[in-house]
Amino acid sequence: MVLTGMAGSVLFDTLPEGGVVPAFWASQSTAQILLGVGLSLAAYVVVSLCTPPDTDRADRFIQQAGLLRRHSS
Repeated sequence: MVLTGMAGSVLFDTLPEGGVVPAFWASQSTAQILLGVGLSLAAYVVVSLCTPPDTDRADRFIQQAGLLRRHSS
């Protein structure tokens, strides 16, 4: 899912500069950055909500890694 957001952000930044789509803001402007981050966040949230959670795999990883073990000091 992170790759989806990163790919969207990269495309969002490079397509206008290549002349593929019109740019409605100055290159490397605050508006471009905020819009890119916002669209990436929206894509991440939509994909997250449309896919089932994989809690079994996450729980196995946490147990194998010992992330919730109490350490005696």
